[in-house]
Amino acid sequence: MNVGGWLSKNAFGWSNLSVAEKTAIRDFPVLWALFELSATGKAANVNSIIAAVNGLAPVVNPNSVVFTEALSYYEDRFYQGGYQTKHFHDLRLTNQAWQQYVRPVFEGAFVDNRRRLIALLLIIHRLRNNYLHGEKAVYGFAGQLDNFRHANRSLMTAIPLWP
Repeated sequence: MNVGGWLSKNAFGWSNLSVAEKTAIRDFPVLWALFELSATGKAANVNSIIAAVNGLAPVVNPNSVVFTEALSYYEDRFYQGGYQTKHFHDLRLTNQAWQQYVRPVFEGAFVDNRRRLIALLLIIHRLRNNYLHGEKAVYGFAGQLDNFRHANRSLMTAIPLWP
């Protein structure tokens, strides 16, 4: 049985997606699994992600153009003009994680590269939860290319940080 054909017939909106959208969406869970294995030992949650980033060796600089571009994209998507967008509310980021890690980055506060990476990975973790728990499928994955493109690039950049 052909998975792509089945999805086009049975998954709302799948047949309307471009090849790039389908690829990014289908690659994401594989990259997440590799990240979760390497960074958190198969147990990714808010606390384990924070601990994993904080446990990086001091010689590792968890800053990159990829992370900066992704954070800029997510800031524009989730937080405009000092206000949370509708997309932010759909993300369902916990108040504690939002207040402590993501909000300072979005508001331009000086935070070190580790906290920026934590903020990014917490956002990607929420994308993962929304994806794997059916939230994204509700609207047929429409409008998700940039979310998953930035998440995928960030995960590919982050995975090697944990040898």
